[in-house]
Amino acid sequence: MGKTLRPKNLDALVKALVSELDALEANQEDLADANSDLTAQTLPEQAQNVISKAMDRLDVIRTRLNQGVDEEGEPCPNYRRGA
Repeated sequence: MGKTLRPKNLDALVKALVSELDALEANQEDLADANSDLTAQTLPEQAQNVISKAMDRLDVIRTRLNQGVDEEGEPCPNYRRGA
């Protein structure tokens, strides 16, 4: 942006336009490559985070079941361990 066009003939304008479009296409390809690299790096990290949180939740539930208590720490009246 900010380029000033001086009066030129049609051929010169077409060449300038083609040059700018080529540069734009190259920049868009670079941006797509960079975006792809970022996505590839963060998806496994996001998946690991979700798995870790689910495993933590599973440990909490398992502990409560073993203790026979609900989420507030109250005894579960209808729970029988090993039944």
